[in-house]
Amino acid sequence: MASLIAASLYAACRENNIPRTLDNIAKAENIERRILSRDLRTIIKKIELNLNQYDRSSFISKISNNMNLREKTKRDAFKILSLCEKK
Repeated sequence: MASLIAASLYAACRENNIPRTLDNIAKAENIERRILSRDLRTIIKKIELNLNQYDRSSFISKISNNMNLREKTKRDAFKILSLCEKK
């Protein structure tokens, strides 16, 4: 039951573009990642959920805030991401 709840939480984060990884959710809920992944696939199939990929820039924001990086470093990371996406 806990794994299904955690999988639902992960799906909600994906739908709302809140950057969380399966590993983050699994660690927070003390659930094995493979079980969480299996239950997520089950939820996606049962309710025909269509989850979009995360916006990569949200991870840059999350990581830079967690590391207390300067705004210039953050802007540089966004520029690099933009260049990579173009290529």
